[in-house]
Amino acid sequence: MNFDENEWWVIAGFFLLLSLFLLVPRHFPPVLTFLLLLFNAQLAISVDIILGSSFPFNFYDALDTEKYEFFDFIMDSFNYTLIGYFFMYCYDKWKLRRFLWVFHFLTWIGLSLLLEWISHQLHVYHYHNWHLGYSAVAYFFIFIVYIIYLKIGKLAYQYFRETKSMKN
Repeated sequence: MNFDENEWWVIAGFFLLLSLFLLVPRHFPPVLTFLLLLFNAQLAISVDIILGSSFPFNFYDALDTEKYEFFDFIMDSFNYTLIGYFFMYCYDKWKLRRFLWVFHFLTWIGLSLLLEWISHQLHVYHYHNWHLGYSAVAYFFIFIVYIIYLKIGKLAYQYFRETKSMKN
């Protein structure tokens, strides 16, 4: 393993995102925050394995080897997880509707594409029959899934909170 710009990019992203996570005011209850982060990590790891492994597809390799390595784990488990969390955080905190929702959605897709483009320039990603246009479509669906999971998670949390208060 070479320790070069791609690992530094992952480390810088990790510390920046973690710092933001620790600095922003809490918006979701702790249990919901945990579930959102857990879901985001699982989604990131699943998408990375499906698209970046040799089976069923191999559209890209990440970092220095074709194998899943420690910095892949950092990207999937923390960096992508926190980016998804901030997307949901902003969406829910600002109660975005209509045009602002579309603007928010497209802005996050654009930001994700920019970060991926920078990552590609720093040799984090090595594409095989893949390009940013495909990523735009993938981010579109991923952000839709984030919103659906957020809505389901909030409803479930509210239901269990109300059920618990009725028992007391």
